[in-house]
Amino acid sequence: MSVQTELNRLQAAKTGLTAVLSQNGVAVPAGTTLDEYPTLFSQMGTSLAVGLFKATFAVDRWTASSGNYTQTAAVTPVAGVENVTAGSVMASPVFVADTYPDATQRQVRVSGGVVDAGKKSFGAGTMTCTTRGGRKPPSDVEVFFLAKKGE
Repeated sequence: MSVQTELNRLQAAKTGLTAVLSQNGVAVPAGTTLDEYPTLFSQMGTSLAVGLFKATFAVDRWTASSGNYTQTAAVTPVAGVENVTAGSVMASPVFVADTYPDATQRQVRVSGGVVDAGKKSFGAGTMTCTTRGGRKPPSDVEVFFLAKKGE
């Protein structure tokens, strides 16, 4: 992925996060960075239909699956709702924090992009990702995402 593609993806994620916060009465100051969003989401409470979550995919836990790679990771609510269930639905692309040193950040963004492009599903407190195109993330990656409550 090109740097510009990654920047566009992160800006789209930031725009989506800002919209959800605004719809729920939380003001987003100009210049807010992605790593500041969890604090803003914590202002919304726990009764919302959409919440902010994180999951960590470890580089050494991917298993080969029909030419791609699959991993199930534990999901942690960051703000907004109770943990995900089998009926939960993705409400945003995944994104990664931008707080790493430059060389690490590039690797983490590539890994985040592979997870984002993969097929994702939820279980009770888990997210399973199956990559596409035979790609395997080259590093551990902690991803953040919005998900809607399941039925």
